[in-house]
Amino acid sequence: MDRRAHQAGRTGGILIITLHGDNYIGKLLPDERRTYSNGNLVIRGQAVEGKRCFTAFQSPAYVRKTLAAALEELEHLEGDQGAQIQQDIWVFRKRP
Repeated sequence: MDRRAHQAGRTGGILIITLHGDNYIGKLLPDERRTYSNGNLVIRGQAVEGKRCFTAFQSPAYVRKTLAAALEELEHLEGDQGAQIQQDIWVFRKRP
């Protein structure tokens, strides 16, 4: 993900993304929770044909160790269970 993010846009450009972060810990299975807590990506890709079942969960530690290598983190807003936007919002700037 970091290589593609770095290739997108021009130097100084802003990238805004939303990701499934800590707000979704309660939806993870025990083995997924361990993977997530260890700063790794959790993917649920067992999709049934015709259904939208693919989901990925990215801890702040994972995002920082992958995207931060290519982009400057400007802001991170954690998702909120009671809000309309429950995903984490990340704002990055492309480094030269």
